[in-house]
Amino acid sequence: NPPCAYSPVLRREVLETISIMGVEQNMDVNGWPGEINKAAEHAGQIGDGLVRDYGSYITTPAGETPFQTIQWALCQVASRAIAASERH
Repeated sequence: NPPCAYSPVLRREVLETISIMGVEQNMDVNGWPGEINKAAEHAGQIGDGLVRDYGSYITTPAGETPFQTIQWALCQVASRAIAASERH
């Protein structure tokens, strides 16, 4: 599983955390779950396209698919991009 909200398993945890932030920290998290789901959907579309174009060239660990490897890579790029942003 990719180490971000693109993963269906981690997405549930992210959405639960957002809910807790809204309730316990009284934060305005309205719309955050929808944005997480849209980002995951777009990442899936990007991953599907990359697998169609490059999947046959990607070497994957046993038990993983090229799509899973691309999802992982997209998470890495996204997290690095946010960490490097002066805004975030």
